[in-house]
Amino acid sequence: MLAFTGAGMKAAQQQLLDAQQEAMAGDGDNAMFTREVGSPATRAVLAFTEGDHAQATSLLRGIRSQAHRFGGSHAQRDLIDLTLIEAALRSGDVALARGLAHERLAQRPRSAWAQRLGQRAQALRAG
Repeated sequence: MLAFTGAGMKAAQQQLLDAQQEAMAGDGDNAMFTREVGSPATRAVLAFTEGDHAQATSLLRGIRSQAHRFGGSHAQRDLIDLTLIEAALRSGDVALARGLAHERLAQRPRSAWAQRLGQRAQALRAG
């Protein structure tokens, strides 16, 4: 979905959503993975690129703690966290954005990106 939304490929986006619906109708590991992580991640990316950052935040927050169970590279799992932080920042979810940014900064204290995320989160005005 990242590639399809980035390239503005609406037909491919819909094909992916349709394929996931079909997969979720089945049994087995693929159906479970798609229901629990794949579909929410896909819909979160779509929501994010359409500017619905609150929806992206909600969907990614729901899968963050379980995505590791399904494998993927560290970079792929990190993309979930980074997108969640950015979605929280853009949606104005101050508490979540600050918490996630500080968590990232604690994990990567020398990271310039983590430092910028922390600064952006601190700059948000509470409610």
